[in-house]
Amino acid sequence: MLTLRQIQSLRPRSKPYKIYDGNGLFLLIQPNGSRLWRFRYRLYGRERRLSLGKFPQVGLRTARAKCHDARDQIAGEIDPAVAKRSKLVTMVGSAATFRAIADEYIDKMKAEGKAPATLAKLRWFRDLLDPHIGSRPVGSVSPYDLLIALKLIERRGLHETAVRTRGFAGRIFRYAIATLRAEHNHVEVLRGALIVPKVTHRAAILDPRHVGELLRAIQSYTGRPETRIALQLAPHVFLRPGELRAAEWSDIDFDNAVWTIPAARTKMRRPHAVPLSSQSLALLRELVTLSNPGHYLFPALHDWRQPICENNLNNALRRLGRRAANGTQNGNRTSPTRESSGRSANDRPALKANRITFLQRQIERKRKIDGLASLIATWQGAEDIDPKFAELVEFARAYHQSLETRIAPTAIAERLSDLKLMANDIVVYDTKRLD
Repeated sequence: MLTLRQIQSLRPRSKPYKIYDGNGLFLLIQPNGSRLWRFRYRLYGRERRLSLGKFPQVGLRTARAKCHDARDQIAGEIDPAVAKRSKLVTMVGSAATFRAIADEYIDKMKAEGKAPATLAKLRWFRDLLDPHIGSRPVGSVSPYDLLIALKLIERRGLHETAVRTRGFAGRIFRYAIATLRAEHNHVEVLRGALIVPKVTHRAAILDPRHVGELLRAIQSYTGRPETRIALQLAPHVFLRPGELRAAEWSDIDFDNAVWTIPAARTKMRRPHAVPLSSQSLALLRELVTLSNPGHYLFPALHDWRQPICENNLNNALRRLGRRAANGTQNGNRTSPTRESSGRSANDRPALKANRITFLQRQIERKRKIDGLASLIATWQGAEDIDPKFAELVEFARAYHQSLETRIAPTAIAERLSDLKLMANDIVVYDTKRLD
């Protein structure tokens, strides 16, 4: 058995060592001088250890008492280490309210670069739940407490809001479980408890004749020329209203006929490249002649430092006689794609497969082919060109001829995959020539 005088006389060594007191209790002396109480025990045939504290904060008598309590738990087939961890989770959970966890989760989303609009929506969901469960410890919130809060939202007729708020609560509970401040996600047991809202799609013009009428009406629009040009550009570029109205001149590459939306302004948070037709370029050049100050393509009327407001384009459509039931700017994005795909509006899987990413792939291929053709053109007439690229040089000539005649030969489509495979070899070869 250890005595207090013996413990005080212990000195650190180059390696950790143990001094036993008895009944599995021992003192671990670290090289830095720390003296740590440990309890060694066996349960279910496995040896385990339990930390009891640090000396002198935990004295000899207290350490023996903790060791005695742990042995009583083992006698009842309770793992003292698991019991200690559960107690810690309970203590931490009782000190962390639902509001505090929600704030912490929102701060995490902010650090991960979520858009301000997304963060504002999360705070709105938090505020809806705050009067009912915000001050409750997250671990003590029951499914009944959460259901009452959601039903109060539902009774106001806000069915979609209630479902989305339930999803937000589920994210908070999952985060609390991951950070050891809750043990259960009560949202899982509430599936089916709320009214499922009927999905209402944005109004869109699906009849080709009506689309033509709309385009002719836009062409004769007598309001601000910036608004008219924005409405005329929309069916060419398929951009979301927020991406269109907040567009900046730095996004436009007139030389390569590409409109690139930065990741910060896209819904999926990744850059989006849109090829520009000759009509789109003509409209953009007309926009340049307006000589608006600032960096926005479509500045606000009273403050050129801000883009046009969210409802500007929809209000313009209404002035043209297009009511909300007949079409909105965002809903009309689907009109050309549905017509060009030859599929009905109800053919959801087919419409998803026909997304604008196809155009992105096309412009990426065109970039690669253009870059390779330009690179190879500099080699024509060179005497030291590698013979394995001779066939590629001939293909480049055919490609340039197809551009001049505006007829894409079948060989180009067949050789796209081959060119992509050879691209790395060409870059390496060209780098060696430069060296």
